[in-house]
Amino acid sequence: MTVVVPLTTTPAAFGFPHTHGIEKNPQNGLTSDSAALVFQLVALSGDRFEKKIGRCSVEDMEAISILLKDLLSLA
Repeated sequence: MTVVVPLTTTPAAFGFPHTHGIEKNPQNGLTSDSAALVFQLVALSGDRFEKKIGRCSVEDMEAISILLKDLLSLA
């Protein structure tokens, strides 16, 4: 099992609590600016993953981690 924070490109989602905006760039492999929907955390089987498209920056991962800790009342 892998815990996943889903992404969306829907502009309205950028204003929701517990979201983090991620700008597309060659490192992360995104084709559009996206919002990480931390409040929609999900666990998936490793079989669901076909290929890796990119990697989140350390800054984005730290911001998502802070939101996740707040959401789960771990901070």
